[in-house]
Amino acid sequence: YLARSKNILKKNLYLSAALDAILHTVAGFAISLLLIIFFFGYKTYFLNYYIIGSAIIAGVMVFIHPRVFRPAVKLIFSKIKKEQVDLDFNLSWFQKLKIIFYFSLAEFLFGFGFYFLINSIIYLNPQNLLTIIGFYILSGVLGLVALFAPGRLGIREGALVLFLQPFFPLSIA
Repeated sequence: YLARSKNILKKNLYLSAALDAILHTVAGFAISLLLIIFFFGYKTYFLNYYIIGSAIIAGVMVFIHPRVFRPAVKLIFSKIKKEQVDLDFNLSWFQKLKIIFYFSLAEFLFGFGFYFLINSIIYLNPQNLLTIIGFYILSGVLGLVALFAPGRLGIREGALVLFLQPFFPLSIA
């Protein structure tokens, strides 16, 4: 209704919603992997942080490049909708990076709030802050991409229970 009142085309709404979903998922997945490295990092050599983190960042930068992004998105949408979709995203590579940064920052802040919500119920070691934020974000991303669950109900919660078990008992998780 609002779009019609502002004379915005349906195609533009569809494209912006698709771009929002794709970049939000990419941003959440990338930041969660960067933060979860801290969970596994205590048992590995410190240089692996930099190698894995750099690989994640490089992978995201390659994925959002127009020569990779458009064919990948067209392939995904053709598999989902079974028809050709004209995806004319007029965003530069830098603009996509900015959007991913903002999504990552928002997800990080939501995860930060989640950490303090849990900390109000049971004590959590501040050393686990980044890892718990990463698991929270990853759970949300898994909930977004779970196409097999109707309405994606329960995926985030189930993943959170699974991921939070190393930090406190199952009944609390």
